Amino acid sequence: MKKQSSKTSTAPSAAFSAADFPQLQEFLRGYLHEDFKEEHGSALGALDEFCYSATKRERQALKRDLDAFVTLIAGKPFDKVRDWWTRDLGSAWLPPDKKALLALQAQLNQADKDKQR
Repeated sequence: MKKQSSKTSTAPSAAFSAADFPQLQEFLRGYLHEDFKEEHGSALGALDEFCYSATKRERQALKRDLDAFVTLIAGKPFDKVRDWWTRDLGSAWLPPDKKALLALQAQLNQADKDKQR
């Protein structure tokens, strides 16, 4: 009788790819770069500047990417999330916790609503 393998095949877990978040990556590299504090004062200040100068299409694309990223990170260890945010997406801003990312998302959602008025 042939011995069966103890290995089981499992579907791969949801993998992270920065390419799935092009507008988020562009925002992070363009606004949350190494000089963002001098230029914008804070991450939320950088987002304000983006929302002021961006087109409706750019704001909506960032909103989609940030919403998708927040969905992806649910239940993930924050050290992994921060690696994705900084190393893979290119942010110089180190969010202290997930609440800081959620605050960025909330501000973007509000800014998008305000711009639609």
